[in-house]
Amino acid sequence: MRSANEERRVVWLPFAMLGYLETLRRATFHAFGWSGRGQALAVISAIVVIHVFLDYYYPSRLRRTLMGFAGLMFIAMVWVVNKSYIPGKQSFFGGYIFGLPNFGVGSISSMEYATFCFFVVFFYALVVFLLTSFILEKKSIAEVFFAGIFLLGVEIVASDRGILTYVILNVVFSTVLSSQVYLLQLENDHRARPVKGSGINTTTWTTVSLVLVVCLITVTAILPVGSTKVDFNTGSNLIKQVSGIGFGGVSEQGGHFGIFWKKMQSFELKGEVPTENTPVMYVKSSEPGYWRGESVDFYTGSGWENHMTARVVGEKIFDNPYSRNVAVNRVEQVFSLASGMTTQVVFNSGTPASVEITSDNLAVDDGDNLYTSDVSPGVTYKVVSYIPERNPEKLKSTSAEYPFGIRSQYLQLPDEIPERVRKLAVKLTQNAHNPYEKVKTIENYLSSNYPYNLSVTTVPRNRDVVDYFLFDLGQGYCTYHSTAMVVMLRSIGIPARWVKGFAPGKVDSETSVYAVDMSDAHAWVEVYFADYGWLPFEPTPSFFLPGLEPAKSEGPAASVEVPQPVPVPRVSPAEILEKEETPGFPWGGVVLGAVMLAGCLAGYYLWRTRNMFKFGSGDKIRDTYLAFINLLAHKGYPKSASQTPYEYAEGLRDKFPDDYLDIVSITVAFLRDKYGRERLDKSEVDNIRSIWQRLADKWLGKSRD
Repeated sequence: MRSANEERRVVWLPFAMLGYLETLRRATFHAFGWSGRGQALAVISAIVVIHVFLDYYYPSRLRRTLMGFAGLMFIAMVWVVNKSYIPGKQSFFGGYIFGLPNFGVGSISSMEYATFCFFVVFFYALVVFLLTSFILEKKSIAEVFFAGIFLLGVEIVASDRGILTYVILNVVFSTVLSSQVYLLQLENDHRARPVKGSGINTTTWTTVSLVLVVCLITVTAILPVGSTKVDFNTGSNLIKQVSGIGFGGVSEQGGHFGIFWKKMQSFELKGEVPTENTPVMYVKSSEPGYWRGESVDFYTGSGWENHMTARVVGEKIFDNPYSRNVAVNRVEQVFSLASGMTTQVVFNSGTPASVEITSDNLAVDDGDNLYTSDVSPGVTYKVVSYIPERNPEKLKSTSAEYPFGIRSQYLQLPDEIPERVRKLAVKLTQNAHNPYEKVKTIENYLSSNYPYNLSVTTVPRNRDVVDYFLFDLGQGYCTYHSTAMVVMLRSIGIPARWVKGFAPGKVDSETSVYAVDMSDAHAWVEVYFADYGWLPFEPTPSFFLPGLEPAKSEGPAASVEVPQPVPVPRVSPAEILEKEETPGFPWGGVVLGAVMLAGCLAGYYLWRTRNMFKFGSGDKIRDTYLAFINLLAHKGYPKSASQTPYEYAEGLRDKFPDDYLDIVSITVAFLRDKYGRERLDKSEVDNIRSIWQRLADKWLGKSRD
């Protein structure tokens, strides 16, 4: 016969279940390359598993209602928090309690993303509920165990680092879970209960529960996230290239130009920055422009990668992406590639409106990049581009709320980026009142404090490019300035992307044809403004966006922005960071502390007065009777489902003749309490519990002095 302490070991079942589910969940995030910890799923798992466990062992309508309400409230809070989600910018509670990974659902609104998160957490909770209920009812982990093995096997193939950690943890939790399920099997379909009283020690179990759940969430939060072996976007482009479409780059036939174009975004240009006047293309346009080649979205810390997927389009006419309140001009350009130059990139001077090209394989991606695979040297094509007005007053009034698709793609930064880069951006823009002012402040700071130099030392290995440029190198060419601006803007929550292409080149005033050489290769920045669209910015010294150069004769048109640089002192970033701010009063912490204290006091009051958090049904007579038949079952006298309480008591007459009257008393009290019109009063309840206490001590061989 097992002792009461042995029976209590089954209470580790919910924690083993939580650990098992968490290892599978984290391994899945790792395999799909989803960034973010996704702790909202860990929290809802804890709520659901403990709810199912309590409802199975200690059923109570009140507790079932409270736990269900808590789960629904948590899911509702997930919707509220993720409605204003900015990758990497959530508070501690937002990221580690209500946070979800970036699922890469595309360009959808904040409301749509919040609703998506709501259903993700809701259905995950439903799956956890079904799995936990299945294990408890069937008392078997075999099906779940083999499903987990299959899932981990797939993830081992899909992921290339960190998976061993999850496999080891999964084996550990599977072993513990199997042992707990085995204890259930030994119960012979009787629910494990302690021998005496209405449940296990409430204070101890609650304390252990909270500690283990917090530890579980903390440990899973710091486990390695890993990276995918196969980038699905890159893989998609690769498939298209293999199938003959081949978008996204410059052909190797481009010679030195092709090599330069690829190395431009990886900071490998030391000693290879082209300064020769090798012709690249000729552009006929009524207005000068930066001849835009590609925008790139993913910053690695050492360079840029394009994670966007180009898709073939049937129509060569594109909708205006700018807001209706933004005046947009349509500018036509005719591009002719120089002899010996081939490229899959279709250049333009802004956002494409239409393309006239002989190729049928025209593709576009989410970065407004155009590609084709059928361009030969000397080819000529025509592009009409959307050129938006630059109205400072409108830009200053734009909101800091961005669509989810924009935030998830263009606020990305690696986890390893030094914190001082973000702090520098925060310090510089602390007096700016809107996104536009912050953008102009950073743009002017970089162009005023970091000289242009084509001959710079390469970035040391294991150093972040932007951190090295800002704090050590102090000078560089356009790739450095533009990358620093994008990263700094992203670090303070402003969507930005890195763009490479060519400066206007030399113009023939009679023909309006611009001769573009390799020496005109350039990189700049595009920033997204809510209710407006994407606009280019130029942080590199000595360069000016076409149309925004310092006026040589009469001023520009009224609709054109005249650069008004914000005066920025020529000080080092270290000096800026040394300036201390006067800390404000921490009202947030005070309010949070007050709320937590009030919650603890309310919980203590309810626990002491309403029996709300005590285990058992809250019905002392029913709990006493169930503990009574449970002990007899372990002594070898189980109650069958077909027996009534009276029949069961009568069957014990010969086995416990000296205790028969006490057995009948407990049975009668249980039936009166359950089916009688009036419940037993306190003295009757205390009498029955004392009878049960005396029987339990006797049958367990205990004595009371």
